[in-house]
Amino acid sequence: MNRDTVPPYISIEMNHLSGDKDIERLHNLGYRRFKIIDQVTFAQPGILVTTLAYALPKRWSNSLRRKVKRLLGVGSVDNWVFQAGTSGAFGEDTAGGWHSVDWARRRWKYLHNIDRRYAARSLTSWFDIHAAKT
Repeated sequence: MNRDTVPPYISIEMNHLSGDKDIERLHNLGYRRFKIIDQVTFAQPGILVTTLAYALPKRWSNSLRRKVKRLLGVGSVDNWVFQAGTSGAFGEDTAGGWHSVDWARRRWKYLHNIDRRYAARSLTSWFDIHAAKT
């Protein structure tokens, strides 16, 4: 792919170790708007809620994540319901507003650091990076 052939929207699974490189690749391909979507809640990972989800006992963490999914996540689009384990919405149908590449870099760094800090907890969190050209 190059800047002239990339689609207007793209979504990739975020690599917890090298997501920053993925964000840079997308930016170099001309993508300027970004979202990082939690694939459990289908919402953008807020710092407070994500920190609590990692730090709380698993039972409470799961309850918190279910509430976030219900309140902030996109659980369905055009009567299609996203089941656990699916990627969820795409493009403009994803939860929340679009952000700059600098925001995406900072959010990846936060998620990378918290994931390393609580790696032994094995919360099975994963995130997708969504990007839009304009």
